[in-house]
Amino acid sequence: MPSEVAKAVQELTAEYEANETPEARMAHDANRCETLLQAMEYQAQGYDAQAWCDTSIAAAHRCGLRLAQAMASADPHGW
Repeated sequence: MPSEVAKAVQELTAEYEANETPEARMAHDANRCETLLQAMEYQAQGYDAQAWCDTSIAAAHRCGLRLAQAMASADPHGW
């Protein structure tokens, strides 16, 4: 990978890992929301994933919390 691209990727990764910018927090919330969707799909298949759901919602920041809560109340069979 060209050094300029590598540097940009490294900087973005560091920003994500620091979790200090609104963009980083939003990216983390998107990750948590995807995890929540996956856990809900497992629950719909009969697996016990409630703790996984609860952890995903509890870890969400303000920007993703309302979305996570709305997702948790949706029926995964309707997706």
